[in-house]
Amino acid sequence: MPEINSFKEKEKQIVTFELVNQFYGVDISNILEIIRPQAMTIIPGSPDYVEGIINLRGQIIPIIDLAKRFKLQTNIETNNRIIVVVEAEKIKLGLMVDRVLGVQKIDPALIQPPPALIDGINTQYLIGTVLMDNQLLVLLNLNFILQEQEKNFLSSVKEITTAEKIIEKSVPGLTV
Repeated sequence: MPEINSFKEKEKQIVTFELVNQFYGVDISNILEIIRPQAMTIIPGSPDYVEGIINLRGQIIPIIDLAKRFKLQTNIETNNRIIVVVEAEKIKLGLMVDRVLGVQKIDPALIQPPPALIDGINTQYLIGTVLMDNQLLVLLNLNFILQEQEKNFLSSVKEITTAEKIIEKSVPGLTV
């Protein structure tokens, strides 16, 4: 994994969260904020794991359901889940998770590459794993949560939505 060595350089603070009784973590430097679910606009033609987009203080943020992205079945209703707003490769998106657990300091010596047994889960999503308190914590690589064509699709949706907002402000009463 190319990211493991850069990740191990110094102790990292990791925001940990639960997703279908499994534990994941993201470097705190990628976290913008944590919010409750809110009204979303559905994007026609989007992949099933894209829940929609939200307007977060004037910024259009796509919301990705990580359980669906990882092909996991969650039984927690959307309204009872949490959105972790992250930025990776200059793309802002919300990751819908079951619950946020907190911030953990990770000793770099404990980070292990993803085991070969989980290669079927597409290990490009993963930086590595850490055993903490007898629980396996999977460290996510946010740069690969979306494929290139998915990034392009969501960027085009944001551009269209932003253009619509500009038109609505320019011509009061006109809806697009």
